[in-house]
Amino acid sequence: MPPPVVHSEQEDLDLRELVRPVWNRRWLILAIVVISTTALYYVEARKAEVYLSSTKIYVQSSQVEDILGIQSLLDGDRNTTNQAELLRSRAVATVVAKRTGYRGDPAALLGLLTVAPQTGSDFVSISTTGGTPQEAAAFSNAFAKAFIEVRGAAVRNKVVAGRQIAERQLAQLPKGDLNSRAARSTLSNQIKRYRAIEAFPAGNAEQIDEALPGSKIAPKPRARAVFGFAISLVVAVMLAFLLERLDRRVRRMEQMGEVYGLPVLAALPHASETAPTDSGELVLVPDFREAVRGLRTNLQLASIDRPLKTLLVTSAVPSEGKSTLVRSLALAYREAGQRVCVLECDLRKPSVGRNFGVENDPGLTDYLAGGVQLEDTLQYPKAAGMRGVNSLFEDEGGLAVITSGPKPPNPPSVLSSLRMLELLADLRRDYDLVIIDTPPLLAVADTMSLLKEVDGALLIGRIGRTRRDSVERVREMIGRAGDINMVGVIANDVPLTELTGGYGYGYYGYGGYRAYSEAT
Repeated sequence: MPPPVVHSEQEDLDLRELVRPVWNRRWLILAIVVISTTALYYVEARKAEVYLSSTKIYVQSSQVEDILGIQSLLDGDRNTTNQAELLRSRAVATVVAKRTGYRGDPAALLGLLTVAPQTGSDFVSISTTGGTPQEAAAFSNAFAKAFIEVRGAAVRNKVVAGRQIAERQLAQLPKGDLNSRAARSTLSNQIKRYRAIEAFPAGNAEQIDEALPGSKIAPKPRARAVFGFAISLVVAVMLAFLLERLDRRVRRMEQMGEVYGLPVLAALPHASETAPTDSGELVLVPDFREAVRGLRTNLQLASIDRPLKTLLVTSAVPSEGKSTLVRSLALAYREAGQRVCVLECDLRKPSVGRNFGVENDPGLTDYLAGGVQLEDTLQYPKAAGMRGVNSLFEDEGGLAVITSGPKPPNPPSVLSSLRMLELLADLRRDYDLVIIDTPPLLAVADTMSLLKEVDGALLIGRIGRTRRDSVERVREMIGRAGDINMVGVIANDVPLTELTGGYGYGYYGYGGYRAYSEAT
């Protein structure tokens, strides 16, 4: 029994990978194609009109030449290739200029001329261009007639040259010599024939038909625009693939997990508002709601054997969304009935106070300096509950926030102090989860001292902003730090087309669990 045919998703993935660079830069491609096509059409349309007219010349030997027996003088000129070269000569162009009243350099007329000798025949085709149909026809007829005249003059010159040679030979023969009598008779007859040809020139070229008014060959803006469209489209697509190859930014959700070497636990779409409230109470970002709930589930599953009591959230560089993630994750855990404390350890650019709607002082640095008690630093923002579980939010202290406080002179030493470690132990005892907001890893060295002191760490990266070289440096830093529990990575600002395309709900909501499960 043959094995069943399995339709893998690999083919679809390969096709999407092939199309993705084009789709990601579709506006660039569209701009290049539209601008190039329009420009070619406009440039072509502004060109002067050009018309083409043609005629043919039949090169032959006349009956006079055959009768007088001087065909051998003309055999070399019967080659149509030679006739074409004669047509392209300056002598013919000079005659054409005079005939048509052309006032410029006669050689310029040769640029309007196309000569096509027909192999195996005695015909030569002449085509010329002009600014009007009549001008193109006039040039063609003028070239044909000038060729005939010049060629006829060339034949006569050969006849004159032959006669002069025969006359000199005759003059050199002694008169009255019986031995030279036959030679003198032959030369005399040749001289008579040459003189007859001079009086009645040999007609050895003939124009078959007069050239008619020419047809328009340029400009052709539509044809040029179609050509420009095709070429610019090919060039734009090639440029899109080149830019994709050179782009060091992480452009897709699956790339985020690949470059970090961590499972993608959740994918967050772009949010227009990062710290919304409802009647003065904190609420989850609507765009993040299902994704963050899925992340909460993934974190709980990942920590069954080793519960996460302290969770550090950081990023490679600024503006990747870590503080927004801290807020959303804290509300999601509180929504599930957990006692959550948010600890701000970003002492240089604090944002937790703004995100949770609390004051920045007193804060962490006040406590670490011994100026205030821990209870004085805890602030309790109000969070709106979900329908049916409002009682969870009536427990005062269910969501606590410790802001950064005044900026210290040496943040790394403050965060690595013994009092900081004691604070983490106290918060771990009092709360189900402590979420720690820290500075970006590559911006300052503040975060590294905390990575070993927490139960787990989350990284967040923004699609289109996180760079591969930044990620490589982060991985090197974490690798040198030793035993650190990096739980996973969050992909932020993921396009909705990628969140929902091809998977129904995709990574949005329940998809985060699937991403984690497949990665682990």
